[in-house]
Amino acid sequence: MAFHLSTMVKILDPFHQQETYTNSEMNNDPQGTQPIDVDQVIMVMIDQMAGIAWQKLGLQNDLITGKIEKDLTQAKTAVDVVSQLSEFIIPQLDDSDKRQIQTLVSNLKINYIQKLNEVNS
Repeated sequence: MAFHLSTMVKILDPFHQQETYTNSEMNNDPQGTQPIDVDQVIMVMIDQMAGIAWQKLGLQNDLITGKIEKDLTQAKTAVDVVSQLSEFIIPQLDDSDKRQIQTLVSNLKINYIQKLNEVNS
């Protein structure tokens, strides 16, 4: 099953507001008559974890407090989860979407290392 990333979720960057998706939206099924697609759920999980990673890196305000709440231990966990989940979904994506996911993972890892170096210097 091939699908396009742009039709399911938007990949978050540090300045993008997080969105929520219903099951019918994840399946592009407004009536909610189709079963949940695991690949689409994985994409939503990647989207949500990436948003949490940006927040925990201190690059985006926490959605609950509205403040920067840096926690590099939790950021590392979120980055690792995004990286692992991406391995499940990448074989299903076209080349453009693969690059987009790979870029997301790379950007999260680079930002984590930069923030870790700031703390350790």
